[in-house]
Amino acid sequence: MRLTQEMRGVEGLPVVLLLGAIFGACTLGLGFRALTHAADAGARQRAIRSFDTFIERARITSLGGAGSAQPVELELPDSHMLIDGKLIQLMAGEEVLRSELLPLPALTEIGLGGRLTSGRYLIELKRATRDRTTSALIDNGALRVGGYYLELGRG
Repeated sequence: MRLTQEMRGVEGLPVVLLLGAIFGACTLGLGFRALTHAADAGARQRAIRSFDTFIERARITSLGGAGSAQPVELELPDSHMLIDGKLIQLMAGEEVLRSELLPLPALTEIGLGGRLTSGRYLIELKRATRDRTTSALIDNGALRVGGYYLELGRG
């Protein structure tokens, strides 16, 4: 018995529907992945912009006199900044996105511990004295008495 033209079309319909569903799922997966990547790229771009603003404000503060201060708002989604003396790094997980040297060594408040996350901070230029905050840096030669440093605190 031979199938007519119309019967062959009906017989092939499940295969066409199955292929359409497979291609649709692949396209949907690629589209979702592209949207996720675009959102991640936007978050990284905001973090890099905040990092650049922080560096700019730190340089402006270091050009002033003792006691001069600059506020800075950091937007660091899924990232943070690590400060170690003059070195500052923008980190996303274990990946270093940006790294820069500050003009002066930077100290953070005791509660911050050298790690900055999203929020408002105050960068203040201070003169080193033999107090409990700067004694360790003076003892290891990173600062000298009367030298300047940047102090970072919550603003």
